[in-house]
Amino acid sequence: MVGNLPEQLKAMDQAVLTEAVRKDQHNPDLVILDWTVEPIGHDLLTDTTSGLFRFKGQGQTTKGKRPWTVVLKCMNNPKQSSQQPREATYWRREIMAFQSGLLEELPPGVRAPRCYGVMENENGAWVWIEYIREVTGKQWSLDYFQRTARQLGRFQGAYLCGTPLPDQPWLCGPFFGIGWADQNGWSGFMNPEFEQNVWKLPIIQEALDDKQKLRVLQLIVEKNRFDLVNTRLPQVLCHNDVHRKNFMWTHSPQTGEEELIGVDWAFAGPGAAGNDLGELVGNSMYFFDYDPYDVERLEAALLDGYLAGIADNRAEIDPRLVRLGYLISLSFWMEYLPGWTAFSLPPDSGANVQPMYGHSAKEVLSSWVHLNAFCLDRADEARSLIKQLGL
Repeated sequence: MVGNLPEQLKAMDQAVLTEAVRKDQHNPDLVILDWTVEPIGHDLLTDTTSGLFRFKGQGQTTKGKRPWTVVLKCMNNPKQSSQQPREATYWRREIMAFQSGLLEELPPGVRAPRCYGVMENENGAWVWIEYIREVTGKQWSLDYFQRTARQLGRFQGAYLCGTPLPDQPWLCGPFFGIGWADQNGWSGFMNPEFEQNVWKLPIIQEALDDKQKLRVLQLIVEKNRFDLVNTRLPQVLCHNDVHRKNFMWTHSPQTGEEELIGVDWAFAGPGAAGNDLGELVGNSMYFFDYDPYDVERLEAALLDGYLAGIADNRAEIDPRLVRLGYLISLSFWMEYLPGWTAFSLPPDSGANVQPMYGHSAKEVLSSWVHLNAFCLDRADEARSLIKQLGL
């Protein structure tokens, strides 16, 4: 898996491809007649994911010709990092989640793509998965956001009423505790005593006043307290990377009804009920998947939908605990926003941000400052609720 990957894929061993397609089509006798391969655009490729590729073509069966499509996810082994099973970026986590059967046994509400095989070597792995045909446009309506939250509530609510919480040793450890760990590179970047800290950068000095800076630094001081409280809340299996690009609505191949598909389970692990909502709100505002100046409306719709999904399981939970899980997640998510701003909007970025965010650099920065203030207010609410609940 080195060199020119697209060219390698064009020369794919047809026997390997045939095995994946036969599993996808539920037909052990299908013969591939022709096929093409093309990259699938994805703005969030990481050090451990080198590409997503769609293979499609015609197959011959006893009943005639049939079109087919499958996806290949190419994963890198960083070798010098991401090797510890409990660390957030462990490169083999999603592979093991597929191989163990965990992603085939998720409670109702959310499902993962079907996996058709994993091929590993010293450089990484190729993972064959189902191609998901979305039934929505790129931008979700508020209704689809709320329906997504309800499905998440159904899925995670199962763990609140008897479904055993997975405990495999390769699942992500306490997600926010890892992300906020002192040894994390971002933590040094946010430390005012660090020589090359983010607070010295002109874009941050211009965007955030001293009051906002102090509020962010206070939140960093309280990170261990927030993390401890999060582990005391009702625990569920979290996706830990919930955003529009990782969740898709499609039609069930069995019933034809709409269903929610979650992809990229690389950060999956135990977390608090409500945590994934914080990810969804924060990411939706950050990537302009929803109007960042209408965040209160989105927040209310997601919380209502999530609680309705939990109620679908007949699970009982104090809504304040769910809200606190959401608030802590959003607060943790916000902590690195100044760092992300500096990284994403360097002085020479200019028009380069338009393809990524659909807005000018000036508009992006203004929206992120607004989001920063919103998240800090929610951190204040989290502090108050922690005190109220005696946690």
